[in-house]
Amino acid sequence: MTTMQRSFPAPVIPQFFTNNICGNYQIRRFFNGQDDFICAQGPFRTQTVASKSEEGASAPSLAISFANIDESDKTQVLAFCNAYGLPYSSQRCLGKRVHLDDENHSMLINDFSFIDDTLYLGDVLAEKDYAGTDAEVSLQYTLFEIDEIDIMSLRLFARCVKIVRSLLVIQSYLIRHEGTQAGVIYALAYLLHYSTRGIHYLLPRIEAPTLRTAEYFATHKRISHTQLLKNIRKTDADYACRLQNFLTIVDKHMLHTLDDYDKDLLTKKQLTAIILAEDVPGRSLDHAFARRVLLDIINDNIYTARPQMDLAQEKFTSLWQCSYLMQAIYLDLYQLLLNPGEYHRCANPECSNYFLISGRRADKRYCCNRCASKMGKQGKTYRPHKEK
Repeated sequence: MTTMQRSFPAPVIPQFFTNNICGNYQIRRFFNGQDDFICAQGPFRTQTVASKSEEGASAPSLAISFANIDESDKTQVLAFCNAYGLPYSSQRCLGKRVHLDDENHSMLINDFSFIDDTLYLGDVLAEKDYAGTDAEVSLQYTLFEIDEIDIMSLRLFARCVKIVRSLLVIQSYLIRHEGTQAGVIYALAYLLHYSTRGIHYLLPRIEAPTLRTAEYFATHKRISHTQLLKNIRKTDADYACRLQNFLTIVDKHMLHTLDDYDKDLLTKKQLTAIILAEDVPGRSLDHAFARRVLLDIINDNIYTARPQMDLAQEKFTSLWQCSYLMQAIYLDLYQLLLNPGEYHRCANPECSNYFLISGRRADKRYCCNRCASKMGKQGKTYRPHKEK
């Protein structure tokens, strides 16, 4: 007797949306004249930013548009902000802080905890990451309230771009071997060292191993790798072992290069050139560890998104409300990683851009005609790597 198997429809990936603050953004400097900020003066407008599935498959991906930004080009940075708002809007943060809990004078909304309803420029700088000394932060920056402007550090914006780009680098290599092993090692090292810098005042406390690792690296605590691994091993021995093995292939030269890259002393084009010239003999990449880092960072940044129901043409649909635009970017990235066939990395090795695959051009290998023409003039063709 043949058993009839019931067929179920493929799962529908939820759409997302967020209502972000938008304004007329400019690049300004405050106090010491060394720190650039993206800021806009009121009045502000509220804009709904939705996933590409809201507007049709031909619409651009928010995550890919963000990852392709040349963070050294302020024109591109401002164009994105004027279109979508800040990834971490200080006005959104202030809006959360005004709802105080009468009992303990702190707010709990969507698992976010804040001390009071005031946000200072020192908070935006965060972790003394952009100032010279502790005194400079406490005496100058914390005296400047930002309740009438929407503001974000330019370096934090650039760091967010680099984080999203690093996640795409890892995924595209693991799935299709696009890029190089050295590029993935650099991407993993960058995520572990910088993925939590500057955002503690915005995000909830999360206990995932990857975030704890990054917090130890990101802060100025003098903690040895031995103590770091000991602390992580208490809750996740396997992750601690894999982390220890990975740290052995991250040398001082790589860390110095990544530090210059994070400080915008190196552009993404210059970093790509360094990675292409990098010789990594004997360095084997732990794919399981790379997947774990990617998984933890994505989960760390989307777990507070709230599911909601909506009506579309008299049918119930699923929507996910995001707290910040950056969370919407991570949720869009989450959808891309679940559907890796929807995007590709440009086959020009000197280009680090990504693009969506349309139904009519599934064989497209270059992000633009310029890259295709350049590779054609050099007599190079794209040949996908095969997994050995």
